[in-house]
Amino acid sequence: MSPRSWTGPVILLREPWRATLRRLAWRAALLAVGVALAGVPGVWGGLIDAPVVRAVGWVLVAAGALFVGLSIANLARSRRALLVLRPSGEIERPASVQEGWLRRPREWVAGETVEVTEAVTSVVPSRADPRVTLASQGSAIVDVPLWGVAPETLVERCNAVLEGRGVTLRHVPPAIPED
Repeated sequence: MSPRSWTGPVILLREPWRATLRRLAWRAALLAVGVALAGVPGVWGGLIDAPVVRAVGWVLVAAGALFVGLSIANLARSRRALLVLRPSGEIERPASVQEGWLRRPREWVAGETVEVTEAVTSVVPSRADPRVTLASQGSAIVDVPLWGVAPETLVERCNAVLEGRGVTLRHVPPAIPED
């Protein structure tokens, strides 16, 4: 099958499993703390027998269950994709279920050449750093986390996948302001 005859989206960048599992673990921990405080009706009374603590526990149970459910739904929906090439030639960041509910605008870029610029790092580094911005013809996808992958490596990997599909990524070093 030639690159031009594909029918589905092509995943260009995925979130690492360790990041996905870490987020799911934190959300499951929130649910577990809520169950520990609220208890299980008819089975176990919780750690502390106080109505206020139980109420806080039930709030944590509700939030934890919602977050765990959304994490699983987003994982099933996007398959950890951070950047996807659509058959139309657009590169987009897939929206999460929550972003759909909130009607967040779609983030996408289109054009033959897409510029990839590394974002200026923050004072407090993150495991998701470095982050890049993809821009082309007035549209942009901002703060895409690379999880330790150099922007140049991302461009090389994506261009290998994009070969023959009418889109090319080009690394542009960040503009450093003069003092």
